[in-house]
Amino acid sequence: MTRLFEIYGKIARPWLALVVYLWILELLATFSARDPEPLFDRIADCSAILATLSFWICAGVLLPSLIALFYNRRTIFTLSAFALKVATILVTAFYFVRWIFNWVASRYGVGSGSRIASNGRLVQSR
Repeated sequence: MTRLFEIYGKIARPWLALVVYLWILELLATFSARDPEPLFDRIADCSAILATLSFWICAGVLLPSLIALFYNRRTIFTLSAFALKVATILVTAFYFVRWIFNWVASRYGVGSGSRIASNGRLVQSR
């Protein structure tokens, strides 16, 4: 049983770090000083989101941990590390693109009625 917890900890720890990274990026993207919602309501919402993400990561890591008990551990650890790198790159790229589009839209004074087309031009939507 101790072996299962050891394997589970080795796989889950980096994934939980990714969850916290994703959560912090979302906090930076959504918090605003001009937001009419009270601060403690936003913090409560964000903590609920963090708890939900942590629960699903912990539940999702259970299967690879059980497989690692009977299969080659090094292979499972390597696959988990590779999937973690891919997920980190995807999360970072998504938030970077989101930040760039918001920066371009705010720089050119584009309101909520506009969108940025795939070729980078600003298009007014109806």
